[in-house]
Amino acid sequence: SSQADGVLAEARQGRTRALEALQRARAALQQATEARSALAPEGLVRMREGLDQRLTRLRDLVRIGQEALRCRQVEARARGEASARRIEAERAARDAHQEELLATLDVRRQEARRALDGLRASLDLQDRRAGLRGGEPCPLCGSVDHPYRRDGAPAASALEAQEDRVADLDRQALEARQVQAQARTRAEMHQKAALDFEREAEKVAREASSQEEAWLRNGAAEPDLPVLAPGCLDQRLASLSAQREEVGQREQEANRLTESVHSANQQVDRCQGEVDKAADALTAAEVL
Repeated sequence: SSQADGVLAEARQGRTRALEALQRARAALQQATEARSALAPEGLVRMREGLDQRLTRLRDLVRIGQEALRCRQVEARARGEASARRIEAERAARDAHQEELLATLDVRRQEARRALDGLRASLDLQDRRAGLRGGEPCPLCGSVDHPYRRDGAPAASALEAQEDRVADLDRQALEARQVQAQARTRAEMHQKAALDFEREAEKVAREASSQEEAWLRNGAAEPDLPVLAPGCLDQRLASLSAQREEVGQREQEANRLTESVHSANQQVDRCQGEVDKAADALTAAEVL
């Protein structure tokens, strides 16, 4: 009948549509599978793991190298400070060498005090001058020359001037001894500081040597390890980081395609189910 023919035609069209949908789903699955295979996900995983290991090793190496260089810089500064303090200590030691000046001042002070004592005695013993005779020794000082008997007693102003001279020489001697004491203190201070800086330099030098040995030891697996210098691994590290980023992006794309393959498989299964149902419908329509 015409109704049966209509049902049969509809069933055939439904089967055709289901087969076409299944064909499209299988094509999408094949495309996603081929794209995923082209990225070689398993190889990407191995490549990423290898790059991660090398980056970790390289970053550790950079850290070791930076610490070694820092120690050498600290050592250089400490040795420079020690040298500068040695120079300051030598300069202070020269400043402290006041013996010649002090000896000269002591002689001049003694002479000035003797002259002062003479002036005082002269003023105090005016009554004895009359008894002095030329060519005969003075009973007080033993001199055979008696200028004060001949020329008269010194004026009080001369005594005051001599007292000022003695005081001035005493002041100079005191200042010289103060300068000497201060210079010796500075010399000792700079000498101690120089020793402290030298000890610090030796300490950080040992640490630098340890870090340099670690640099060579840990860098043995690194191809063409450069001479340790600031930034010597920067370009290599930047290049590896760029490679790692690229591999990470490709791995993300591979994961996305894996999801696409999974979705495409599910779509194929659904389309296959629709084809089976359409085939059953067509069989039933043909029976009618």
